Amino acid sequence: MIRSMLLGCAALLVVPGVLLVGYVLLADEPPGGEPPAPFDATAVVPAANAAVEEALDRSVSADFHEQDLADLVSYLSHYGIDAYLDERAVAEAGLDSDAPLRTLHVNDVSLRSVLNLVLAPLDLTYFVRDGKLHITTQDVADMELVVMVYRVDDLAGRYTNKSGQSFVTFDDLIEVITSTVTPGSWHEFGGPGTVQGFQGTLVVSQTGRVHQEIQRLLTALRESRKTELAGAAPKPIWAERKANLSVMRQLEEKSKQPADFEFAEVPLDDVMAAVADHFGVQIVLDVRAFEEVGISEDTPVTQRLRQVTLPAALEMLLQPLSLTHRIDDEVVQITSIDVADTKMAVVVYPVADLVQPGEAKVGGKGQDFDTLIEAVTETVAPDTWDEVGGPGTINEHWITSSLVVGQTQALHGSLARLLTGLRKLRAPLPEPPEGANPKPPPKQALPAPDKISKPGGLF
Repeated sequence: MIRSMLLGCAALLVVPGVLLVGYVLLADEPPGGEPPAPFDATAVVPAANAAVEEALDRSVSADFHEQDLADLVSYLSHYGIDAYLDERAVAEAGLDSDAPLRTLHVNDVSLRSVLNLVLAPLDLTYFVRDGKLHITTQDVADMELVVMVYRVDDLAGRYTNKSGQSFVTFDDLIEVITSTVTPGSWHEFGGPGTVQGFQGTLVVSQTGRVHQEIQRLLTALRESRKTELAGAAPKPIWAERKANLSVMRQLEEKSKQPADFEFAEVPLDDVMAAVADHFGVQIVLDVRAFEEVGISEDTPVTQRLRQVTLPAALEMLLQPLSLTHRIDDEVVQITSIDVADTKMAVVVYPVADLVQPGEAKVGGKGQDFDTLIEAVTETVAPDTWDEVGGPGTINEHWITSSLVVGQTQALHGSLARLLTGLRKLRAPLPEPPEGANPKPPPKQALPAPDKISKPGGLF
């Protein structure tokens, strides 16, 4: 049972738009217990917002054809959601309530995914405030900040000074969050978001969408820690929506079923419909991205495929057109390679068995992550990492002995295969002498695994 403990000191926290004054309540959590849910310090009526979020997670079917933004507001009302169209912001973006929605036919996906799929092509988004869903532009939504308090002492580093006083350091965790979760949205990178550690918690001011990403990352880090403590076999932990993870698992099973296809001057949308029908998946075309590479839904496709899996079929059909696929919003989205290369997925990799002994870090363990990180960034698509100007990020989290990686879905497949290869073929690490703090061995360049930098499927 979790009990609350009142600290004998007043607290003053200053965050954008909010002043929190008073006593800080921290849950005295039992060993092995789960931390309390994040606290929303902004919502006037938290239950009203929670009701909207719950409705957005409801599984629905959608059939949009020749409908507009006004119709979308009516559609949402059928599910008990009070939606508001920010006509002023929408007008500044050159749109109005008559703006047509994309044609969309999907079944058994969340209402949240439907909303994302129809708004994204218009460069619109939404946020929830005071029990109402606001449809607006990305710029307006980016300034709608929510202050959340996260209990994270189980993920923070601890150290003791020469006087025997014990301290908690948040630096490692904060760096992982701000470098991985929508990096451009944080104050240090020019965005509005801020994060501050305080007595076992993180106080974060961010958009609602980024808060959801933070919660998924913290969950993944805790799962990685459980893996290490239990001595379980390490496996990648995707910081993704549960609905997307379910689709990934379904597609992984379907990828084991080969099929034959033959197309002769067949329009691209009909080709994708045939693939979707055969494998029983939902495929959505990003027509706007097609236009950027001179492709349309009617572009003719001529291909003969024999005994191919779903990912192989998609790669062979799409690559000649400078297109690719990715999983998002519970469907397989067909888009341009350029667009896919900007969409980062966050995955936590437990690597306690791969890191070498090294110099202890404040609040962390005596582990050398640098050698492993270099093995990854110098062999898996080297030009895609942030150190050389790319969008990909990789950070160590000492407390959970993990690598936290933001990369495209395709390259996560390559990275996972590299780590599998290292585990299978590496030489066992020698045991360090008792009481010694050995330096890491000289770094050696690893040969790039076959096709390791080539984008591939998730399956």
